[in-house]
Amino acid sequence: MKRFSISTSVIVVAIILAVLLIVIANRDVARNKILIIGVDGAEWNIINPMVERGELPHFGRLIKDGTSGNLTSLEPILSPLIWTSMATGKTPEKHGITWFMVEGKDGRRMPVTSRVREVKALWNILNEYKRKVGFIGWWATWPAETVNGFIISDHVAYHGFGVSGAGTSIGKTYPEELISEVEKQIRSPLEVRYDEIQPFINISRETFEASSKTEFDFSDPVSHFRHIYCTADGYSKLTSTLGKKSQPDLLAVYYEGVDSAGHLFMKYAPPKLDWVAEDKYEMYKDVVTEFYKYQDRIIGEHLKQVNENTTVFVVSDHGFRTGAERLKTDDEINVAKAHEDHKINGIIIMYGNHIRKGFKLTEASVLDVTPTILYLMGLPVAKDMDGVVLKEAIESEHLKEHPVRWINSYESENPTPVQEEEEITASDVEEKIIEQLKSLGYISSGGDDASSQIHLNRGVMYKKKGMYAEALKEFNRAIEMSPQNLKAHNNIGAIYKEQGNYVKAIEKFNYVLGIDPKRVLARANLAEIYLEQNRLDNAIAEYKRVLEIDLQYVDAYANLGNCYHLQGNDELAIQMLNKALKIDSMHATSHYNFGAIYEQQDRIQEAIESYKKAIQSDATHAKSHNNLGNCYNKIGQPDQAIASYKRALENDPDYVEAHYNLGVVYMSKEMLPARLPIVAKVNLPSLSMSAA
Repeated sequence: MKRFSISTSVIVVAIILAVLLIVIANRDVARNKILIIGVDGAEWNIINPMVERGELPHFGRLIKDGTSGNLTSLEPILSPLIWTSMATGKTPEKHGITWFMVEGKDGRRMPVTSRVREVKALWNILNEYKRKVGFIGWWATWPAETVNGFIISDHVAYHGFGVSGAGTSIGKTYPEELISEVEKQIRSPLEVRYDEIQPFINISRETFEASSKTEFDFSDPVSHFRHIYCTADGYSKLTSTLGKKSQPDLLAVYYEGVDSAGHLFMKYAPPKLDWVAEDKYEMYKDVVTEFYKYQDRIIGEHLKQVNENTTVFVVSDHGFRTGAERLKTDDEINVAKAHEDHKINGIIIMYGNHIRKGFKLTEASVLDVTPTILYLMGLPVAKDMDGVVLKEAIESEHLKEHPVRWINSYESENPTPVQEEEEITASDVEEKIIEQLKSLGYISSGGDDASSQIHLNRGVMYKKKGMYAEALKEFNRAIEMSPQNLKAHNNIGAIYKEQGNYVKAIEKFNYVLGIDPKRVLARANLAEIYLEQNRLDNAIAEYKRVLEIDLQYVDAYANLGNCYHLQGNDELAIQMLNKALKIDSMHATSHYNFGAIYEQQDRIQEAIESYKKAIQSDATHAKSHNNLGNCYNKIGQPDQAIASYKRALENDPDYVEAHYNLGVVYMSKEMLPARLPIVAKVNLPSLSMSAA
C-alpha cells in the first residue's frame, strides 16, 4: 500500500508540474505584443532597389532580420474591403463591406462604417479577452467601437484619397475625450511649411504659397500632398504618444500616404515616360521615392517603441504599377480609376519575437494576417476564418511548443458594445460623405449607380470563387439598376467563357465593345476565346488592338507570344515574351510560356528555371507545377516530379493532366497508392503554352 501511495503522489506531482508548465508557457505567449504598420500600396519593385541602395535602412533591417514576401490581395482591390478582411480574417462577402457604400436592409444606400461590418474584428476579439488595443486610422472604424484601449477612427483626418470625416466629432474616437489629443497632433494643411514640402516636390516658394491659400483644391496635386503629409505626420505622432501612454498589447496604425503619393505622382517618377511634360517631370519626379524614405523614417521611430516581446507586421493591401507598367493618363486627377494602378500582390514583413530571420514567404494572403496575430498572442484561431496561420514564418521551436489552438467561431448573438446609434449615425454626416464620393467620381449622381456598383463587386467576389450562379445573379442585378454597366456585362461574358459557352461570351464582349471600343478587358477576353479556339489570326489581331489601346498591357504580349509559338514562329514569340517581362519581370504567364518553348526545344534545364520563376511569382500556377514535374521526370528525378504534380493538384484538384502524369510516375516506380483517382479517358492537352 505504501509503495502504491508513493507512486500515486509522484504521478499527481508530475501532472501538477505539467499543468504549471503549460500555464507558464501560455502566459509567455500571452505577453507577446504586436505592432502592425499598414502601408497602403507598398510595392516591392520600389522597396527592394531602394533597400539595396541603402535608402530605406529600417525596411532593410526588418527584411534582413525577419520574414518577408508577397501578400496576395482580394478582388476587387478596394481599400475598405481589403483592410477589413485583413482585420477580420474573412472575405468581403462574410464581413459585409463590398464597396465604399453598402445597402442597408431597408435598401437605403449608406457610406461604409463600422456598423455595417457583420463580423468581429481584431479589436473586438481582443477586447473580449481583456487585451488592450490601440488602432489609428484603420479603414471603416467610424464610429469608433468600445474597446479596452483606444480607437482613432478613419474620420479624424484626410482619408480615402479625398474622403474624410465631417460634421460632428461624436464617434471619431474612443474614448470620446481622446479627440482633444487628436486635434493637437493633426495639423491643418494650411500650417504645413515650405521647408517640409520642398524635399518632396521641386517647387518654388511662390508656387507653394499659391497652393496654400485655400484649405483644399482638388485639382491641385500640391494641395493634395499637403493633406497627405499632415495625415501621415499626425498618425505618426499619435502612434508614438498614445503607444507609450497606453502600452497596448496590440498597436496598429494605417498609413495611406505611399498609395496616395503613387496615384498622384507615379506617372512622373523615373524613368520619364514619353507623354509626361518636362516641367511636370522635374517638379514631381522625386515625390514617390522621397515619400518611401519618409515612411521608412516613420517606421524607424515606431521600432524604437518595441522590445524583445514584440512582433512587428508591416503590411500593404496591394502593390502598385511602376516603371513600364504605368498606364497612360492625363493630368486630371480621377480617383474613381485609382484601382487601375493597383497590383494584386502587396507586401508583408514579419519581424521580432518568434519570427524566422532572413526567410522568404512563398505564399501569404491578406486573410492570413488576423489568424497569425491571434496565434502569436496565444489566442485560438476561428475555424470560420478564411485565412490561415503563416506557420512557415514562425520559428519551428515555438510552433512545436505552442500548437495552433482552434475555436469554432468568435461570432455570437452578443455584439461588442458601441456608442449610442442615434448619436452617431447622423444623416447629415452620411450625406456629406456621399457628396464627397460623388465629387471624387466614385459614384455618379444617378439614383441607382451606387447600388449597381455594390452588386457588381459582390459578383466579382463570387466569380473569383467559382460560384458562377451567384455571380451571374449579382451581375444581372447590377445591370437592372444600371443597364450600361459595362463591367457587369463583361464579367458575364467572362463567366460564359469559363463555362465554354463561347457563343454567348462573344455576344457579350461584342455588346460591350459596341458601346466602348476601347474597353481593354472585353477585347482581351475576346482574343483569349479566339486563342482557345485556335483561331490564331483572329487572336493576334485582337491582341494587337489591345496594345493600340494600352501599350503596357502585359498579358497581351504574353499571349501574343503564345500565338506566335503555336504558329511555329518562336523568334517572334520570344520577342513578345521579352517585352512582357520588360514591363513585369515577375510575370508568371510569360515565364511559363518561356518554359514551354524551352521544354519543346528539349532545353530542359532552361525550362526548369523558367517554370520555377513562374512559381516564384505565382505559387498557385498549377500548369507551371505540372510542367515542372514533366521536366523532372524527363531528367530521371521521379520524386521531384511527384512533388510537383501534387502541388499542381493542390492548386487545381480537377487538373486532369496532372492526375494522369502523377499516375504514370507512380506506375513507373511501382508505388501505386491504395486509392488512385479514376481519370476518365480524355484527349490530354498538349504541353504547349497556355493563355491562362
